Amino acid sequence: MNPSGPGTARGKWLEGREKELTVLRWQYGPETWAGLLKSQGFVGIEASVLPAPEPGRLGTLMVRARSLA
Repeated sequence: MNPSGPGTARGKWLEGREKELTVLRWQYGPETWAGLLKSQGFVGIEASVLPAPEPGRLGTLMVRARSLA
């Protein structure tokens, strides 16, 4: 596992916004997220991509984990 850090995403996501907003996004796959969470002590980790409702579109990454702290 070698996460490279966040990437940037730009856009006018908020309604009525005139300027683009740049945000940091961590675009890791399910296995990488699971490894990162496990390395920090989380348990019961489930990570998968839910299919998009329309063919050819990106799915949604869903990650669940529990902390023993």
